[in-house]
Amino acid sequence: MLKQKIIICAFMCFVSCSYAQLVKSYSETIATGSINGGYTTWNGDIEFFLCEDGKYELRFNDTHNSRIWYDETSERPLYSTNTVYYPISDGKYEIRNDTLLFTDSDTHHQIVYTLDHFYMKPVKTFPFLQNIIFTDEQEDYTYYSYDCYRFSNDVPIKNEKRIKKHKKENTQKYLLETNRYNCGALTIDLNKDAKFEISFISDLSESKIDLLLFSGIWSRKGNILTLWDTNFEHQFYGLIYEDGVELLLNRWWKDLIFKKI
Repeated sequence: MLKQKIIICAFMCFVSCSYAQLVKSYSETIATGSINGGYTTWNGDIEFFLCEDGKYELRFNDTHNSRIWYDETSERPLYSTNTVYYPISDGKYEIRNDTLLFTDSDTHHQIVYTLDHFYMKPVKTFPFLQNIIFTDEQEDYTYYSYDCYRFSNDVPIKNEKRIKKHKKENTQKYLLETNRYNCGALTIDLNKDAKFEISFISDLSESKIDLLLFSGIWSRKGNILTLWDTNFEHQFYGLIYEDGVELLLNRWWKDLIFKKI
């Protein structure tokens, strides 16, 4: 009987974790515009999703609203909406008094905000968000947990293991030029003065959105790239290959090589 109770309790715990509820959503529009002669409008939104199991996701939404036809009854234009989501960070969060502390699950750098009624005010965050105050959407999330369902439950591969394996398998020193490297919507600039910048660039809108994520000082030892971010006061790593660089930043971008532009 005791064994049966333990199994039931474990199952209930699993179900509870698998179906975590969305408890808060903070968002802010950081860019708007129109294209195609005004027939299409777009919004660039940043959203924080907080779930009851202590998980969070910070993402950028690129939303296009295109006028496609007119409603014959009201003679008003109807729109189709297309939104593409780009994860910026995800992991665990905790609340300490009036402070929200976010810890990225891949890199372990920390994002800090203070809570002021319905607002989240930045203390330590990404450079492009340093002047952005987030607003609580104040919705009822009792039956709305889609965003919690889709959060990744993958356990990140420890960077130490990746670095050790790369050193062992790549003994020949590869060329690393000071230049801009690109991987999808992410770019990294390695400058001659040993400074670097990592940015997210939205390429879905005619008006390009360039969001600075990390910046600081870079160095290399063998085929390992070390990036010291002066904002977060945190160290990141990259693996240098013959044809580019793989940054150990986020599981969403793993196994993708930044190529020189």
